[in-house]
Amino acid sequence: MAAGCITDTEEINTENNGLFDLPLSPPPPDIMVSVSVEKDPIYNTISVRFDGGRGQNVVRSVTAKVTFSDGRTDQKELMPRSGNTVSFEGTGGMDIVEVVVSYMSGESYKVLSEEVGFLRAYIQK
Repeated sequence: MAAGCITDTEEINTENNGLFDLPLSPPPPDIMVSVSVEKDPIYNTISVRFDGGRGQNVVRSVTAKVTFSDGRTDQKELMPRSGNTVSFEGTGGMDIVEVVVSYMSGESYKVLSEEVGFLRAYIQK
């Protein structure tokens, strides 16, 4: 057997970020924050924006992850201050954006899970 080959009985080691496995749920009202997403219809750029909220002062981190229509994934940290934005180069298809907010208390909530893309119409003559 060649070095580096995986046999049928070996397990493949994959890294899985359990934060994105959380169910979609809003945080309690006293620590509520808002995040929005939009996709540019011409350039396919995906922008994820932290809009702030009552709980923004107790946010430890905000992580945005995009699963692109071609199967790739990318994730970036978003600074938890109102108006801060991160951008991703999207695809021409439907991309999935997920955002997890982690608080200083150790609690985490998936606050956004949205498919973004555009249906294009073709005119037949």
